[in-house]
Amino acid sequence: MKTHNARLSIRRLGWMACVLASSWAMPAWAQTVIVDQGKPTATIVLSAQATKNETLAAQELQAHVKLITGATLNIVKQPAAAEGIAIYIGQAAGDKGKARIASHSKDPFALRVEVTPKEVRLQGNSDDGTFSAVYELLHQAGVRWFMPGPYGVDVIESPTLTLKEQDFIDAPRLRGRILQAIGDRDWARRHRLGGFTAGGHGLGPKFDREKEPHLFYHENGKPTHQEKISEPEVLQRVIAHWREKLKQNPDLEYISVGPHDGAGFASDPWDADDFDPIIGLTATTDRFIKFFNLILEDLQKDYPNVGNAFYAYTRELRPPVREKPNPKILPMIAAIGLDRFHSINNPLSWEKKYLRTVIEGWQALGVNLMYRGYLFNLADHGLPFSMIDIVREEWPYYYSKGFIAMRVECIPNWAYHGPSLYLAARLMWDPQLDSDAILNEYWERFYGPAASAMKKHFDVIENAYINCDYYTGNVFDVPKILTPEIRKQMEETLIAAEQAVKGKEVYEQRVRTVRLGFDYGQANFVMMDAYNRCDFALARKAHDQIVNEIIPACLAHKPAVITPRAHVGYFKRFWGRSVIHASERIENGREIATILPDEWLSFLDPYNAGDKLFLQDPQLGTQSWQPIRTWSDSTSNQGLRYYKDTIWYRTNLTVPEKYAGRKLRVWMGGIDDTVRVWIDGQELEVMQKGSAPIGMPWEFDAGSTITPGKQQVIVLKVSDNSMNELGTMGITGPIMIWAEP
Repeated sequence: MKTHNARLSIRRLGWMACVLASSWAMPAWAQTVIVDQGKPTATIVLSAQATKNETLAAQELQAHVKLITGATLNIVKQPAAAEGIAIYIGQAAGDKGKARIASHSKDPFALRVEVTPKEVRLQGNSDDGTFSAVYELLHQAGVRWFMPGPYGVDVIESPTLTLKEQDFIDAPRLRGRILQAIGDRDWARRHRLGGFTAGGHGLGPKFDREKEPHLFYHENGKPTHQEKISEPEVLQRVIAHWREKLKQNPDLEYISVGPHDGAGFASDPWDADDFDPIIGLTATTDRFIKFFNLILEDLQKDYPNVGNAFYAYTRELRPPVREKPNPKILPMIAAIGLDRFHSINNPLSWEKKYLRTVIEGWQALGVNLMYRGYLFNLADHGLPFSMIDIVREEWPYYYSKGFIAMRVECIPNWAYHGPSLYLAARLMWDPQLDSDAILNEYWERFYGPAASAMKKHFDVIENAYINCDYYTGNVFDVPKILTPEIRKQMEETLIAAEQAVKGKEVYEQRVRTVRLGFDYGQANFVMMDAYNRCDFALARKAHDQIVNEIIPACLAHKPAVITPRAHVGYFKRFWGRSVIHASERIENGREIATILPDEWLSFLDPYNAGDKLFLQDPQLGTQSWQPIRTWSDSTSNQGLRYYKDTIWYRTNLTVPEKYAGRKLRVWMGGIDDTVRVWIDGQELEVMQKGSAPIGMPWEFDAGSTITPGKQQVIVLKVSDNSMNELGTMGITGPIMIWAEP
């Protein structure tokens, strides 16, 4: 396998792209040859005043043509110095063509590719448009940027490069195409990502919660971090802030005013009587739409074209029921807490069906919409997860509903996100492209001899998620979806792929990308299973293998198989501390005295008053209590997806007599959010507070409450004090009693 550049790799195919001709039969259309049998027949021409980006665009064309043909096209800034066919880039292509582009579209990324027998002109409405023209031509020439890194670029080698004669003008169908945190600027630019974006958290000006508590909402007698937008002073200061911004930039299309991230909204007289069925609270959309309307009513007196973009997020997702929004309000649909496993057309998913009604409700109000979505499993630290079906179904859907832009947050774990991200980037330019054709080319060209095996590998994982009836965020449901049988099929197809590409370096490395991600997932499944069974020695062994061997290999790979945000942000946060803390409970003479069961009896307490009703009493009748699983299944999967309050748990425990006289501790590996504990009616003292839903364990001093050899009753009151979008609450991890040496 021949490699022309440390960052780029190439491959040979027995077929040509529809606009590329070599020494065999020419297509019927007219042709312009820019490299003939390895010899340049063209020169790249820049303006003497070429911008930095125009120069980079020329260099990109030069580098990729060399990858295809082995020939280097010269770059000059004097047209008279051009030999052979002149390829004019950007300003050098002249103003006439630029006027034609502008008549077609005002989008900065709009482009024109003109190819005649004597010259080629590549230009756009801006430098971004010039890049778009260069990348359009290279795409026509068969170049594909499947993923970042040294093995991600794929070209069709030929000593002769022939371009189709054309006068082609194009523009993106979406104004904004952003894969947020994609992590590679070159890859993003080559896919012509970028453009319009707006929105953000917060109102703009700063408010001081300590000095101005009256300007904030209050909960439990304390000010929250959310400003009270119905307070006249808040409105006036926000208007003054944005008037100053508009004075500096009068052409600003959208200001960004919206709620802060998180909770703390209390209630407000501007609220309408609209209940959000997902979070179980009053929707706050009406209060904010009224606020935005008042802001724009003032600002538009002097800046009639200005609008406001805001995140339609958690409690602002639903359309207003009372207030009619100013037409220049731009809701950015950010359904963070809704099902991440299924596409919007999947009949299994009632939450995605609900999202369709939300979108249609906003549409009916006559406002533009923008998608502010999430292209990763929620708070997942990098287990195998593919989103092909989600992208294939949802990108065209959002476009069909008139969305003007997409800004989609990513955690690009390239091992399994690769095909989804590639398809997402392609469809962002044109959501009406044929997804199946794009994917078929991806399998054939990216994996070569392993195409069939790798397609089967991704089909296995895609079908597992498409057909699953699970919805809990993080990784709680992943072991249920990717069952041992599914993982066996994934392993078999991966082995078949590895055998098919043995000795073929580029393909080996591409398959190895997935192998690293698969091995990372397998080690995590071992760790999580061992942790839940309180086999903390095995859990720690798997943890250390992940941290010391697999993650370094994943990070050393280019691009990163598992990104730092996944393994640092989520692996350490949710599992690293837990597993280390647990393993320390079986070291230096410490022992597990009793492991409490997975299934307990439960009682719902929506008024948080169970202690007043003596639910902690060990002699209480339990006929009305219901069995509930803890670490093996989420409350979401047991009919309590939208229940957010208090659950009481109770079960029997017996500590063996041999632990008499030793200090005993109650250890809880996962609680969402807070917990109180009683044994035989006596409340235990907290030694360490944990974090929800899993992370830092909780620990209690059992003191003299446990009598070894005696059956006793343990009761837990678990309260969900803050909203989370994971679909968890209650007991989420294993519980044990351990003994000091």
